[in-house]
Amino acid sequence: MPCFERDGKFFRTTFRHACGWTTIMQARYIQGKMVILASLLASGMALGQGREKLYSNPTAPDAERLAFNNLELAWLDQLPAYQRKDGIHDIHVVGVDNLNTRETILVQLNSGSVVSLDAETGKRNWIAKPDYGYEVVRQIAWNRNTVFAQCKNTIYAWNRQTGELRFRHLMDQIVSAPFIASEKQLFICDERGKLDVYELPPFDRSGVRYVALDEFKVRTMRLREQLKKTDIPAAAEVPGQPTPPVDKDGKPNPVTKLAEMVPGGAAAAAAMDSPTPFQGLGARAAFGELNMEDLTEIEKRAYARATAPIDPRNPDDARFLDNNGEPMMLPVWGVNIGQTIAFRPIQGQYHLFLPLNLLPENAALGNPLSGDAISPQGGGLVIEKRERENAREYLQSVPSIEMPNLLTKGVLLTGPGRYQNIAYLGDNLGSLTAWSIETNSKTWKTNIGGSIDQPMLVTESDIFVHGEKEGLWRLDRASGKPLWSMKAACGATVNSVSEASLPLAVSPKIVAALDNAGRLLLLDRATGLRLGMINMTCWVIPVQNRQNDRIYLAANNGAIMCLRLRDLQSPSRHHPDERGWQLTNPTVAEFIKELKNRHGIEIFVSENSFKTLGIEPPLNEKMDLSAPNLNFDALPSVNAVLRKSGCRIEDIAGKLFMVPAGPRFKP
Repeated sequence: MPCFERDGKFFRTTFRHACGWTTIMQARYIQGKMVILASLLASGMALGQGREKLYSNPTAPDAERLAFNNLELAWLDQLPAYQRKDGIHDIHVVGVDNLNTRETILVQLNSGSVVSLDAETGKRNWIAKPDYGYEVVRQIAWNRNTVFAQCKNTIYAWNRQTGELRFRHLMDQIVSAPFIASEKQLFICDERGKLDVYELPPFDRSGVRYVALDEFKVRTMRLREQLKKTDIPAAAEVPGQPTPPVDKDGKPNPVTKLAEMVPGGAAAAAAMDSPTPFQGLGARAAFGELNMEDLTEIEKRAYARATAPIDPRNPDDARFLDNNGEPMMLPVWGVNIGQTIAFRPIQGQYHLFLPLNLLPENAALGNPLSGDAISPQGGGLVIEKRERENAREYLQSVPSIEMPNLLTKGVLLTGPGRYQNIAYLGDNLGSLTAWSIETNSKTWKTNIGGSIDQPMLVTESDIFVHGEKEGLWRLDRASGKPLWSMKAACGATVNSVSEASLPLAVSPKIVAALDNAGRLLLLDRATGLRLGMINMTCWVIPVQNRQNDRIYLAANNGAIMCLRLRDLQSPSRHHPDERGWQLTNPTVAEFIKELKNRHGIEIFVSENSFKTLGIEPPLNEKMDLSAPNLNFDALPSVNAVLRKSGCRIEDIAGKLFMVPAGPRFKP
């Protein structure tokens, strides 16, 4: 037959008309490809990879199903995502601080819009839109008073309380990682392997000195809280009581009253009258119209400095103004890291921690890799932020990378966790290292046996981390020891929950996590046993909440949902780094130990200085830590509580030593 001899085209044509053989083979070929594609998608879904990009229209879970798992719907909101190409780019739960008394949810959409929500009620605070649509580059950053976002080649800075635009900055570099902001500076990592640091302008485009006003607001509120907590009777009601001091207008002076009539108030009042920058509060919008007659002389001077108009002839103001009179960021210094930084940096109080996979050919670091390594190794670098001094010459000097460097034998797959001044770094070999940012030293190291491929959740006492093929672990944050111990079916003891993958939120008794299929698991915090499970596969965007026990889930159609435990109507807050972690009546020795374990501050006891005075170090004395707004990361705050026990902290050659404080403090 001629159709079988040579012409393949005639062969296919003949059989297509004769018996449809070609059509059948094409169908099988397409079916095989679809099976392979489905298997790949299923494997990706099982690993929890790529689910955040899916578009879904979820509905709230049934109330009866939630009640069966001791949950209830707190609120449900719909963000303005109007198109399928729109969706949620990144979402963050931001904690409280001196200015913000409630948790906030910051959401950046693919369109570039940034939305601020009240985390407890779901009320929309504000929405801000950039000039360019659908040009989002990296995740947003924030500090106490400003939210930063990048669209195209422009950085936008919005008021965190109102959403008003403060300034915009045109960039000339390509950003390689999400930037991070402190109260004074913005840190940007570019593709050339350089860390660029910019000083933030102290005023916005409307001419308001928002930094000074925020400091004034915090300072005034702190003083009011001190007076409110101190119930001072009137002088006429107490026989023999001296008349409280008054101002020149005849009104009682709260600062002098606090200094003379409250135990320990003299030091607080002296600190408030100090010319150094105070730690600060907000503007007329926060106070309403201020009654200047109620302010002390110190407050009036501070308010006058904060409300002074912007003067282009003043060199301190002119250096933050561009040619059009708009505020701009000022370049301060830059450091060549020698390679691209892919993860968001972590900041301590005075230092910055840069997590990255170190390359063997990195000449800028002097080849820090161990042995004959020919592949990248995960690690981190510590560099000073240069925010301690106010001298401009000191700020413009370039800091050097501090040694030693943190090195792991594996490769970093996800960004590190952080609690106050401690960074927690996990690699693909299951190694988890706690690194003190301020002391640049290792606190502890452990191994969970599986690749750390999910973001970890760090609270004031625990670390919840996922290991591939191992499951979710609960570790003690101070020592790294596993806290879960369960019996497997084979009789062996296991320290992890194999079905749990991504931790979402932690309450005093319950841990909320997702499994590999996207279902919500409720685990007992003490034992790790599963207490409940709800199908949440349509809510494809999980939100890690490091601030309290609320469970947040979102979808790319703009829906966002908050769940809470039925027996916890008010949020059970952790102790976030913005407020500090308070101990209760520890000894001096316990206090020093906790400073190292929980805050990364290492203090050495100078025994010779105590022997010189003929006294013993007061390590066993009880301490009173009932003072409000105590910040254990700040040296003056630590000294304020240690002086009551007859000792203080002295910075000698870059190390902190405990030395005698002189006469004992007697209230």
